[in-house]
Amino acid sequence: MTTAGQMYFRVGDKFRNVFWCDRLSCGPTREGSSARPVAAFSVIGPQIQIKALFAAFASNVRIDMEAHSIPLTLPKGDVIDHAVTKLQAMEAGYRLWRYKLPQKQAQLVAIVKDPGMIVAMDDESLWVKLTERYTTPMIRAWAPIIQAELEDRKLLRRLANFQCNCGVIGADEEAMDKLVSDLVTAKRLTIN
Repeated sequence: MTTAGQMYFRVGDKFRNVFWCDRLSCGPTREGSSARPVAAFSVIGPQIQIKALFAAFASNVRIDMEAHSIPLTLPKGDVIDHAVTKLQAMEAGYRLWRYKLPQKQAQLVAIVKDPGMIVAMDDESLWVKLTERYTTPMIRAWAPIIQAELEDRKLLRRLANFQCNCGVIGADEEAMDKLVSDLVTAKRLTIN
């Protein structure tokens, strides 16, 4: 099993920054593009290069990326294991964290600024996202039923991931109200 691959970043003419990548999450390719939009990543490299990459992402300049030898697990369990996968930064921008490591190394963690982004697709993270993002009244015990319905309506999707389990909720407030109302009306959700 691969524990790290490489990500190449280009700001300008050449792929000049190469970093070890230990986490990567991507959305599906968009029509007319062969590149996968990057939802989240974690890379490690020399402090000075990580600092420059942090500055590039913070200033919203165009950054081209490639993943080399990074197997992405798709939502249905299939694995994409291309030697090179083209990636693209998302227009929403990223929340960035930079950490110093021993031996003049550093880590950069980037997560897209999307209100529906879930960095861990587990019950607790989904519940936190539901209660933080929506004003729709919900009970904790409903979370698994709401999750299943969101997935059925294609409002919750898992992303292609490498050593992480990210996903995105695409429901706005109105869609979430309707979903919960429909489930209560169908008596799939009950108030005890």
